[in-house]
Amino acid sequence: RFIYVAGSTHAPDVDLLEGKFKRLGGDPFIKIKAEFILAGYEKSETMRYHSRADMEKMNGNYTMKQVYGPWDRMKYVFSHTNAYKIFPSTNLDEYINFYDQADVALVPLCKNDWNSYKSELKIVEAGCKQIPVICSNVEPYSLLKGRPGIMWVDTTDDWVKHIRYCIKNPEFVKDQGAALAEWVKENYDLLKWNKLRKQVLKSLVK
Repeated sequence: RFIYVAGSTHAPDVDLLEGKFKRLGGDPFIKIKAEFILAGYEKSETMRYHSRADMEKMNGNYTMKQVYGPWDRMKYVFSHTNAYKIFPSTNLDEYINFYDQADVALVPLCKNDWNSYKSELKIVEAGCKQIPVICSNVEPYSLLKGRPGIMWVDTTDDWVKHIRYCIKNPEFVKDQGAALAEWVKENYDLLKWNKLRKQVLKSLVK
């Protein structure tokens, strides 16, 4: 089970998977052996005012109409696998539990300046749930090169290669997930870092 958990702003990143999902969707083996999960889906709506005058006055005389949005685009990409499942959005305290439904996390990311300043959150989330990741080899994730439990995507064919390998080697998936979990626990322990933050703050106050 391969999962992608994100918000609607990641539609361009999901587009990176479209051609690969089309290839996978044409393989009967994939349909039987795999499931691709898109988590966080939300309907897109827009305000439709009853008249032009209402719109100009912004008087609240409108109804909400469902429209095709970024999540629908992402859902469409996942549909190419012919073996997909959609989970609706949930609150910030609960969304991490989406990963309990999967064995591998997908982390596609477009290469650009804006993305390079993001955090390695998706890898940390997957590590917390003891599952490995298949990840675009771009910053900020590429800064973790050499860490366990991360399968890097350098070429367009690597998505398909890693997905197939994980399906055929479930023990490898478990071992890599455990290794990533151990590394995340060691390096992203909130209690440990909060002790350091406390020391820094105390030194500044003094």
